[in-house]
Amino acid sequence: MTGEQPDDAAVTALIEWQREPDRAYGCPIGHGELRPIRNGSGLLLVCPDCAHTLPVDPVLVTEVLGERPPGEVEPPRLPGGRTPRGLCPDGTVRTTGWLLLGRRPVPSPVLSGLAGIAVLTPVLGWLGLVIGLVVGFGGWQLVTTWLQPASRFTAGPAVLASVLRPGQWARLYGSLGPVGQVSGTASTAAGDLVVRFRGGAQVVAAPTDELITVELVD
Repeated sequence: MTGEQPDDAAVTALIEWQREPDRAYGCPIGHGELRPIRNGSGLLLVCPDCAHTLPVDPVLVTEVLGERPPGEVEPPRLPGGRTPRGLCPDGTVRTTGWLLLGRRPVPSPVLSGLAGIAVLTPVLGWLGLVIGLVVGFGGWQLVTTWLQPASRFTAGPAVLASVLRPGQWARLYGSLGPVGQVSGTASTAAGDLVVRFRGGAQVVAAPTDELITVELVD
């Protein structure tokens, strides 16, 4: 590819990649391999039959080209244009956690407050109830805002991987761990579904597997 511009090299590499059935990204509906095209929004893999689209980010280009292309990976953003507070270098987002008691989720700030009460009440009596609550919640705020920033969220339903749409937020690993913003989906030769997230992370799942969706607050 000597003498080619980086964009031309990326397109050429994608064309060759898509010619190999065991690696090609396919249309989730079953129309066959996606085709690389370039338009005003950048480089895309598109189904010629139904226009299903998988955006091509620099991480995917690196995978097929074998070298890092110029340009930064566009980070996921909230509706107002801000990047999430818990954004990690790989584009995933760390969120505040919870503990499941039976089927009821207990948010981590509540757990932090209860921990503070449990520690200080035996020592300070009723005064420890108030101080423990303040210290526990304050410690949680310090950790999730400054020491290990994490985004607050609203839990959503679990949905089939096959119905996820670009822009949705979903957990990569079950009910815990980081979340990512879906950039697109594609099928594989094995019949699995690749869910790609902004920043380059991806999950390979069966079409009937479910991912838990969330709405980020900050």
